[in-house]
Amino acid sequence: IKAMQEVLEDVRLYPDNECYHLGRALAERFDVPREQILIGRGSDEIIHMIGLAFMKPGDEILIPDNPFVLYEFTGTLMDANLVRVPLKDYRYDLEAMADKISDKTKVVFVANPNNPTGTIVTHDEIVRFLDVLGDKGILVLDEAYYEYVDDAKFPNALDLVNEGRNVIFLRTFSKIYSLAGLRLGYGITTPELAAALAKVREP
Repeated sequence: IKAMQEVLEDVRLYPDNECYHLGRALAERFDVPREQILIGRGSDEIIHMIGLAFMKPGDEILIPDNPFVLYEFTGTLMDANLVRVPLKDYRYDLEAMADKISDKTKVVFVANPNNPTGTIVTHDEIVRFLDVLGDKGILVLDEAYYEYVDDAKFPNALDLVNEGRNVIFLRTFSKIYSLAGLRLGYGITTPELAAALAKVREP
């Protein structure tokens, strides 16, 4: 609150479009180049950017039944086909999702941990799924609640990105930091995917 009060006089100015200081801080925290950091008006905006950058009419996106509404909305907005896969024991069924991968698959959304069930998919499950997905599509790991996970089997999304996998992982300041009203989210991905997303980011 004190930090926000200190910058109240600056609200007459347009914001820094590159989020220079936050971008540098995140890059330092995760030990990745600044170019791999995505910052959005909440992770919602980054989900929208993923649609703009990577989806076109007729593409398929894989989502669970009853997904976070932005996955469905983004796919519908881009006129993509929504391929729904039921949860199994309140968890993402990655084996069933892998069976649905086709040449039209562009994006797969996995909330990990899932909202609202609180269940996770493990690192080994994600790796097996990525081995099937290959270069056909992009896996989006929505980790909005990852700070609440206490399970050694939880995936290390940064390792997957550093391996060059087609992975984008998203996080937010809305939950653990209680800053939902600021609309501030971020993501990390490969340099190639980050460059494509930068082209569709609104000022």
